[in-house]
Amino acid sequence: MRCRTRPDRRKGKGYRPRSAHPCPGRPGTAGEERSATTPWRDPMNSILALRPTAATPASTPGQLPIVVGTRVSTRLYNRGEGFVTAIHGEQQPGTVRSFGGVVGMMGGRAEFDIVFLSGSFSRRLPECILRGVQWRILDRPGSEAEIATTIANAEAVQARLAAEVTAADVAHEAELARLRAVPEHAALRQGDERHGGKLAAANIRVELRRAFPGVKFSVRVPHHGSVYVRWTSGPTRQEVEAIANRYQGGHFDGMEDIYRSARSP
Repeated sequence: MRCRTRPDRRKGKGYRPRSAHPCPGRPGTAGEERSATTPWRDPMNSILALRPTAATPASTPGQLPIVVGTRVSTRLYNRGEGFVTAIHGEQQPGTVRSFGGVVGMMGGRAEFDIVFLSGSFSRRLPECILRGVQWRILDRPGSEAEIATTIANAEAVQARLAAEVTAADVAHEAELARLRAVPEHAALRQGDERHGGKLAAANIRVELRRAFPGVKFSVRVPHHGSVYVRWTSGPTRQEVEAIANRYQGGHFDGMEDIYRSARSP
């Protein structure tokens, strides 16, 4: 809750009462002592409330004991349910706290390895995260056979994904070599600069001049990673974007709040 000071005509501008809390009439004023759970009445809206604290203990479900085999669940990255396979360090669930409402978690000393039914692993996940609001600790532990099957499946999935990445890298390098040998690309600049935008802007100028002779284009890099193209007449926006978008490095994924880089050569 934000507290604001207002001028007091009797004491002068910016006057504050002598109190431990900057808002008069609330817990913490001089001569008043209240515990963290003592109810008080807000003079602004006359509703019963509890004195706010800097950190709030984790909810009761977060205090459940965690052992190897404990079943957990999360909505993050569509991972779903999984099992704890290893515990590093000593657990201290009583020290786990949330701060900033439910924005962040702190406390705890242990770290956990988790395997998911969806075919992925999480290594050394901090205790405060596992006991936070985005995770659930379930009371249905997995059997040894179920955990072993889940680990074998996750290892197979990760091996397949690694093989796909290797094959994609080989195909990518082969396509780059082919494009460099194409005569119509001989005028384009080659380089390893991928994210700044200067190399892309230089090649966009070359391609636009070749595609639309006589049309004056302004291709600028106003700041790192952005290219602006302007022109007054001639081609349509779709025609210009068909050339410029070849150099787009990726896009923002609003569903997962991350930027996804493109792999096109």
